[in-house]
Amino acid sequence: MKTDLNGTVYRHVAAAIVLSVAVLAAPIAAKAQMPPLAQLKMMAEAAKGQWVAFRNWDGRQWIYFTIPVTYHCGLSEIRYSLNGDDLGERWPVPACNAQMPFNVDPEKDQIYLALDPGAVSSVSVQLVYADGTESALRTYHPCENAGEATCGVLAQ
Repeated sequence: MKTDLNGTVYRHVAAAIVLSVAVLAAPIAAKAQMPPLAQLKMMAEAAKGQWVAFRNWDGRQWIYFTIPVTYHCGLSEIRYSLNGDDLGERWPVPACNAQMPFNVDPEKDQIYLALDPGAVSSVSVQLVYADGTESALRTYHPCENAGEATCGVLAQ
């Protein structure tokens, strides 16, 4: 399992996923079917301020992609780059289960990177939706003085 000894990483990430999906997808969950792509795109864009989060913990710098991974059923690709905006990397997009379109399995779905402390000062991200349209390129920075809190700031 992708957690610390006390389950801290998973609890924080799981709480954020549950809250955002419960609020945004409550009407969808009642139907037990995948929402239309337009709705998935709207939801992902509404959460753009939280696409990337940073945390300094246990001598590592953790970078979370939890929110984009949550909207995987509407995505064909997650492009990203560390400390630049060339978008030369690809984040693994989990396979979609239309009956559970927001399900993220912490045992097999990658939602974070663990790097050397201070290794990353920015992460740039672009989502490619299932219809081939692309989000704007967005860049995130760690929050100042966040300590061990999980936080990211969308550059304006």
